[in-house]
This record gives sequence, structure tokens and C-alpha cells, in this order.
Amino acid sequence: MLLMMKMKKNDFLLSDKSGLRLRVQAFFTVATIEYTGYLIINHFSEWRGEKYGHYLEPWTSIDHAIPFVPFFVIPYLLLLTLLVVPLIVVKSDERIRKGVEAYFGIILTSFAMFILVPMKMDRGDYISEVPETGIIGGLVEWLWAVDPPYNTFPSLHVSLVCMATMIIYNENKKYGILMILGATMLTLSTFLAKQHFIVDAIGGCILAWIWFKYYFLNKIESI
Repeated sequence: MLLMMKMKKNDFLLSDKSGLRLRVQAFFTVATIEYTGYLIINHFSEWRGEKYGHYLEPWTSIDHAIPFVPFFVIPYLLLLTLLVVPLIVVKSDERIRKGVEAYFGIILTSFAMFILVPMKMDRGDYISEVPETGIIGGLVEWLWAVDPPYNTFPSLHVSLVCMATMIIYNENKKYGILMILGATMLTLSTFLAKQHFIVDAIGGCILAWIWFKYYFLNKIESI
């Protein structure tokens, strides 16, 4: 019985995995924790906002000047797949583990910020600009239904993709440049799809840089 319990526990430990098994489990572990926690806190923030009205809306002149372009919901959703690039490009299992730990650091820090600094992006002024028919209109309606306009600061989209970009650039400069282009497009899409404020992206970049510089780089120096 003890052996079975130990085996079951070890099934969930990334430290016991290598190669493809490590990368597959890392993907599903990060995705499950990120999306489950994100959705729970987002709906909690929605309830809190409706009940108490305690949230911030840090609109700036730049945010107002950026138009709502429904098409950009597509790169906003698709470019999040850049998160898996390190699982493919990085050869070292130990670097993969440290990268996943840095991802978790960003995710948990963001969860704390979502609760402590509640923000809301009111999309009321843009509802009339959503196409009434077609794939893009359907995607926007679906996204706004499952992702209430909370949990904006810092942007998890931006912070996690920035972390992936820095890991790849540290590993392979050529792929890193392509990642920078992808991360830039994703960041722009967060504004044009009206998912985030300017300050959210800045916060996401800073958070990723902190975890990369002071955690990931320090950890891989000893590898």
C-alpha cells in the first residue's frame, strides 16, 4: 500500500520525469493550474465587483486612442501557444524544470495581484462593434463570456509569453528573435482585442523579467 501511494505521488512530480514525459506533464500541469485558478479568481472578482464595486479602471489616453479591432481576438488566442515553444526547443530537462517553476512563480504572483489589486476593463463601449455574424464575432462573444473583464493586472498572457521568449532567447538567439516578434504581436493583440490596459502589459513584462533574472538565470547557473 505504501509503495502504491508513493508511486501515485511520484506520478505527479516533474523531478521524476524526463524527455517527452517531462514535457507533456509540464504542459498539462501548467495549463491546468493556470486556467483553473484564473477562471476561479476571475469569477470571484466579477462577484466582488458586482456586490461591492471595488475595482480600478486605469484607462489612459493611449488606451482610449487604441481602436477595438475584433479580428485581433484570433492572434490573442492563437499566440498563447508560444508558451509551449520552450518545451520543444530547450534540450536540457533541468532547464525545462526551472522554466516551469518560473512559470508557476509568475502565475501565483499574478493570482495574488488579481485579488489584491482588482481591475476591470469595461467593454460596454465596444459591444456595438462586435460583428453580429461570422467566426470572429462568435469568438469575441465566446471569449467575453468565459473571460469576464477582470484579472487584468498584470497580464498573464504577456508575462508568460515574455518568460517563454527570454528562455528561448537565452537558449537560441535565432529562435529568440522569432519569439520576440510573436510576443510583440500578442501584446498588441491584447490592446486591440480590448483584453488589457497598457499598464497590464507593462506589469506583465516587469513580472516576467523579475522571475527570469532573479530565479531562472540563478537556477540554471548551477546546472
